[in-house]
Amino acid sequence: MTTEKTSPAWATWATIFLAGPVIWYLHFWLVYLLAEAGCSAGGFQVLGLPAVSVFTVVATIVAVAAIAVFTVIGRRRISKAQDDGTQQPMLLAGYLLGVCFIIATLFVGVPASFISPC
Repeated sequence: MTTEKTSPAWATWATIFLAGPVIWYLHFWLVYLLAEAGCSAGGFQVLGLPAVSVFTVVATIVAVAAIAVFTVIGRRRISKAQDDGTQQPMLLAGYLLGVCFIIATLFVGVPASFISPC
């Protein structure tokens, strides 16, 4: 009788694979809802700038940093797997998704630095 053991590698690549899209989605949703609420309320000022823009820039920095952490972890796992002689295509896909979603998050957040949200 053999006992089947759940591999922690599955949880690792699944987390790395899904982290970028999920963080981007949460960032997009949060920024969109905040902009709608902030503009409907008349807009507040923080340090002479629209509060919605300040929050969007801060949220973008946090989201890009979070995606970058998972992307770097994925890249390190890929290097480790290559050293072991194994292939990890889902780690590679997660790494590439992380890079794509860093760019996507910047496309959502950077315009707040230049364009008035309301």
